Amino acid sequence: MSRLPDLVLTNAGVALLAKTPLGSQIPVTKWQIGTGVLPNGTDTRDRTQLVEALKDIPISAVINEGNQALVKGQFINTNLAAFTWSETGLFANDPDVGEVLYAYGNAGSEGAPIPDGNVQFREIEFGVQLVFDV
Repeated sequence: MSRLPDLVLTNAGVALLAKTPLGSQIPVTKWQIGTGVLPNGTDTRDRTQLVEALKDIPISAVINEGNQALVKGQFINTNLAAFTWSETGLFANDPDVGEVLYAYGNAGSEGAPIPDGNVQFREIEFGVQLVFDV
C-alpha cells in the first residue's frame, strides 16, 4: 500500500523550536520531496537533508490557530518522469545557521507512485499540522 511519508521534527527542527518565542511563527521556507530510501536503523531526527531530493515545492499556505499551524504545499508533476515519492522535508530558516531541515519523513518502499507528468497529470495538495504544547 502506498502512502506519503509521516513527518517528525529533526534535531535541527527541535533546536529552532527552542529559539522561537512563544506566539511567533516558525519561519518555514519550502517543502522538498524526494525518492530516497533510508538504510535500516537510520534515525530520521538526525537528517539534515533528503537522501535523494527531487523537487522543491513552495509553501502554499500557513494557517495559524492557537497552538497549531497547518503548513501546506501543492505538488504538480508537470515535466517529471514517473517516480515514487518516498521522502518529504519541510525546511525553515534558523536565525543562527540559515535554512535547516525542520521536519522529515520517509515512507521507504511504501512511497506513493507518481505517474509521468506528460502521460497523466497529477496534482496533490498536502500539508502537516504542527501542534505546540507544553
